[in-house]
Amino acid sequence: MKKIILTILASLGLLSCQRVVIDGLQMGTISLKVNNKALVDMQTKAEETVSTDNFKVTVTSPSYTRTFVYSEMPLTLAVPADTYTVSAENVSESESVSVPDEWGQKRFAGQTRGIIVSASKNSPVTVNCQMVNSAVSIVFDSSITDNFTDYSIQAYTDQARKLTFDANTTSKTAYFPADYELTYVFSGTYKKDGQPVSITGTRVLAAATHIHLTFKMNLPQEDTNGSIGKPQIIVDETCTDFYETLTVDPSNGGSFVTE
Repeated sequence: MKKIILTILASLGLLSCQRVVIDGLQMGTISLKVNNKALVDMQTKAEETVSTDNFKVTVTSPSYTRTFVYSEMPLTLAVPADTYTVSAENVSESESVSVPDEWGQKRFAGQTRGIIVSASKNSPVTVNCQMVNSAVSIVFDSSITDNFTDYSIQAYTDQARKLTFDANTTSKTAYFPADYELTYVFSGTYKKDGQPVSITGTRVLAAATHIHLTFKMNLPQEDTNGSIGKPQIIVDETCTDFYETLTVDPSNGGSFVTE
């Protein structure tokens, strides 16, 4: 009988220890709201709102990580008391340059850090997302189309992904990660003398900007002996709050001169 009583007491002691461990895991809750900042598109000037339903939301702390589709996420999420970071995005950076094709798409993302979740309390969280990559579009002025054949622009930030704008793709917009250096190369054959022209320029990309590159040529004036000089190409580069005109000198391999 004594042996049975000791076994029961030992079992009760084990349960008591388990209860202490369970009670020691202090739980709180997080309620989340994802806001997506409206984007002003530089081409249409129209305000655009992107649905957050399919945004991927990641909730993480030093000891906890879970990822949700926002529309399927519970209104309140029970988590261990700790300090959290909550991030949200519509697509990953790799998807932003490959989906639905190599021209990519706008990437919206945001993150809120230092969220303190206390035991038995709810911590409301708002994650504000905005466009974090850069858009690039190309326009060929009539001075280019009238005076060059086989004209094109090749644009890239990575040698493995080079996008070509030409007469068939001028309506395209390309998307690149921000803070990278964009290289753009103009090439074409000048009709007057059949000579090829190739000029290279660069620009560091900024988030939430749409850079419009307009390529045009200063038509050369006829001089006193009737000869026509080599053409100059002007690049008018515009983004949301930056305007610059670059003059291209095609001689000696070409160069850009800031006016």
